Amino acid sequence: MGSTRICVQLCVYVTFVAAIVITTNRDIFECPGPLMYYKDLRCTPIYDDKDNCPKKFNCNHIKLRSRKKCYINGRVYKPNQFLYDKDSNVCDTSCICTLSPNRNQIAAFDCINFQCPKKKIKDGCYLRQDPTICCQNPIEICPKTQQDRPFCIVNNHRYLDGEYFKVNEEPDLICICQPGYKHENVPPYCMKPNHSPCHPAFSHEDYFNRNCAPVYNYYEMDKCHVKMLCQVSGDTTIPRQLPFIMDDDWSKINYILDMCLFGNFMMQVSEKLTIFCNTSLKCIDCICEIPHPY
Repeated sequence: MGSTRICVQLCVYVTFVAAIVITTNRDIFECPGPLMYYKDLRCTPIYDDKDNCPKKFNCNHIKLRSRKKCYINGRVYKPNQFLYDKDSNVCDTSCICTLSPNRNQIAAFDCINFQCPKKKIKDGCYLRQDPTICCQNPIEICPKTQQDRPFCIVNNHRYLDGEYFKVNEEPDLICICQPGYKHENVPPYCMKPNHSPCHPAFSHEDYFNRNCAPVYNYYEMDKCHVKMLCQVSGDTTIPRQLPFIMDDDWSKINYILDMCLFGNFMMQVSEKLTIFCNTSLKCIDCICEIPHPY
């Protein structure tokens, strides 16, 4: 999408920005943008000399992709080709690259829809889980007392047996506290997915070339988007006042020349769309923040 527009959805406010790759010098939450979405698209971050957060992203390789092939993790799949194990997550079942009968759509992976059953537990019991197995293979554990329940210490935080925990240095890992954990984030305690749960390779909709934007819940832009938002009739922008520019201030001139593209709207950095609220008073507020060349 000619830049990024992230729409954060929550009863009131959202932003659309665009950052996807995090440098080793900054925490994932310190850089703006739809982190997972642009990482999945394998866009290239463009930096300036001021800080370690990307100022633009180059996604031009997306425009060179065939609509009749599937793309994931830098690999290209032909129609009727099954997803490799090295590109699959633990619950990906019989995923195959499939052409869409709709000429406006693109090839994507279709998988057998697998629903993990919910397991009821007794009072005073909990589920011990394994992140390396589909549906985590939950086993009911009923300790005599809560003090008998094993725990893990991660980043100075105490997690009980069966609880998920996050490793600050490796945010992509899926980890569950289990007996025997010794600060080594390896199976069966942790695993790294081969793709995000919302990877665009599993959707036939050509959202990128339609210049649509991922929608996030507020404060959850490091997680999967909840839906994609595309331009519709009636969308309008809120113009912003341009800064005063001296003749030799090239940094501000370049700042103005950078544009976001949403549908057929070209938006300057900091320009917003008119806020939309549905009947349940959930609103989406979108702003052009970090563009990429289009």
